[in-house]
Amino acid sequence: EEHVSLLKGYLRRELFSNPMGGRGAMDQEAAASLSPEELMAQAMRWKAAVSGLDKMEAIDAEVPKQQNVYDCGVFTLEFLLYLLRKPNAFSSLGLQSHAGWFNQSVIAHRRSEMRAVVARLQQAARTVGNADVVELLRDESLRSAVAEALTSEPPSPTPEEEAFAALVAQAAAAEAASAEAAAAEVPWVLP
Repeated sequence: EEHVSLLKGYLRRELFSNPMGGRGAMDQEAAASLSPEELMAQAMRWKAAVSGLDKMEAIDAEVPKQQNVYDCGVFTLEFLLYLLRKPNAFSSLGLQSHAGWFNQSVIAHRRSEMRAVVARLQQAARTVGNADVVELLRDESLRSAVAEALTSEPPSPTPEEEAFAALVAQAAAAEAASAEAAAAEVPWVLP
């Protein structure tokens, strides 16, 4: 519940500091440039957004989980890429399990691909003496490399890798069952 309050507070602050919705803070000059109808429509959109915050709920969805502390950005990127590739997934967002969308191997692949394309962009920037990514992406080969880094999938695991993963999963399940059984056998003595 605390994280929902924090998010609502952030969104409310954003609405109050930027009521024009991305067009900058509403100053007298900006307001004067709007017709009365546009100004009224903007005020109604802003009022609806503020009142909508009170109706906002948080859903703890089943989603792919990080297995380390350094892939936050890559996970965020992969969620966005997944939703862009499969826009129909928006309709079920938070209503069913999304754990099968991707896994840590996809994240490791994406991190590796992004590291390589960033290095390539840095090299190109040094070569041409310009670090403006928009300018760099005018080069078709760089643009293709970025597109490939954002859309490629990891290679399919070999049968040996699949067998090893199954053994690891079985061992983890057995260990969890053993720990659960041991915890059930511990007599609880109250002081």
